[in-house]
Amino acid sequence: MQYYIGILAEKGDWEKVRYWQHKAATTGHTTSIYNLGSYLAHEPEGFGHELDLVKAYGLISLLSELDGGGDMLGAAEETLPVIAAKMTPEQIEQALEFAEEWKATHPPVSYFPDKLSIY
Repeated sequence: MQYYIGILAEKGDWEKVRYWQHKAATTGHTTSIYNLGSYLAHEPEGFGHELDLVKAYGLISLLSELDGGGDMLGAAEETLPVIAAKMTPEQIEQALEFAEEWKATHPPVSYFPDKLSIY
């Protein structure tokens, strides 16, 4: 899905990019969750996502529970304070509730090695 998102971005099809970013995140793929959360927080801005700090913080907070492998834990630890600085305490509480609901209704957050090479 990440490769497909890249192809859609090259074509400038932002609506489909946003759709597939969300779809990829629902699989539990760590990078997809981080990317969606970052773009929802406009950290960085891109692809035309509406600002949604609650979902952004909630999604990236899921990555803070990882205990090994990859670089997502570090990325989450760096990004969460940046997003939190834009939020109220109530929004952070809502974000953590969103994260709990996400965990209950989606596959576990997991690393998936790349299967295909574009080279």
